[in-house]
Amino acid sequence: YSTYHNGTYGYLSGTSQASPLAAGVIGLVQTQHPAWSSRQAAEQLRITSDVIAAHYGQLGHGRINAYRAVTESWPSIRISKVDFNDSDQDKIIESTETINVYLSLINYLVAASDVTLNLSTTDPWVAAGTSNLFLPAIGSMEEITMTVPFRFQVASNPPRGHTVEFTLTITSGNYQDSDHFSLTILPTFGTIDIGNVELTVTNVGRIGFPNSADLTQGLGFKYKSG
Repeated sequence: YSTYHNGTYGYLSGTSQASPLAAGVIGLVQTQHPAWSSRQAAEQLRITSDVIAAHYGQLGHGRINAYRAVTESWPSIRISKVDFNDSDQDKIIESTETINVYLSLINYLVAASDVTLNLSTTDPWVAAGTSNLFLPAIGSMEEITMTVPFRFQVASNPPRGHTVEFTLTITSGNYQDSDHFSLTILPTFGTIDIGNVELTVTNVGRIGFPNSADLTQGLGFKYKSG
């Protein structure tokens, strides 16, 4: 229900309605917290949204709630970087290897303490070794790189180019959140960054994008000087 033609209001659905409602609540949050960055205001909108249980994980954090956005205070801990090392240290995830995953986390809002981190996946090609870690505290706008890794084992003979999706569940008192990342087993392409050139090379010798129909994979050929 929102503004419509000629000074009236009306019911519609889709991004035409969702976008102005979200932008309006962001405006309320930024009026209340003028020193916040746009990312902090967006995280406040996200973390105070009402979880829709039937669609959890499919709609971001849920449905926006303007009242909660201007009255509640929560942490908002997100993954800022993912790094890993593998058994033979070649940065390629291969059959039967043990992989150590190091996460960097940033907390955009209220400081959190006694933070429990759980890493999970339903992928049949990996098995969790270390899936639970503990973080004593993380302050507001503080970024921390975990020195203790999550660990998982790759199954025997996985498919080349297979992407494994991971979910990180974050808990601190009544605060619970989740974030996601993915890693690729035996990637079919890699990116070379030398001097003024970045380019993608595939496992069959192709230079540029691995798939010309999907330009989200790889970087193609990029000359940094423009």
